[in-house]
Amino acid sequence: MLNHNLGGSGRDFRNLTPINRSANASMSARIEEKAKADLDDGFIIKEYKVTASYGQGKVDKSNFSNIKSRTIETEEKTPNIIKYKYEAIKKAENSSVVKRFEGEIKNELKINEGNYLES
Repeated sequence: MLNHNLGGSGRDFRNLTPINRSANASMSARIEEKAKADLDDGFIIKEYKVTASYGQGKVDKSNFSNIKSRTIETEEKTPNIIKYKYEAIKKAENSSVVKRFEGEIKNELKINEGNYLES
């Protein structure tokens, strides 16, 4: 899930996964903007790894219409956690500066029967 400004493709499904707005904003602030700034500052990115872990909750879909059931099934397949790991290095004349960090972002969806009431 490499940001397009860092060379990621928005057309390659291997580089895409659905996340909510909050998770997207966190991805931008915690890793993407830092990586862009490091590149502008002359750093070389040694590692940029993002892993989506899937496992949202399950809902009993037997009481819902076919269309609503398919929506729920799709949402159940979205990632619940995005993990990231980053390392960049900038070599100076007599030393090097290394930046390393890792973390995770929750991509919580409210998957429960009460959120899927039929009208």
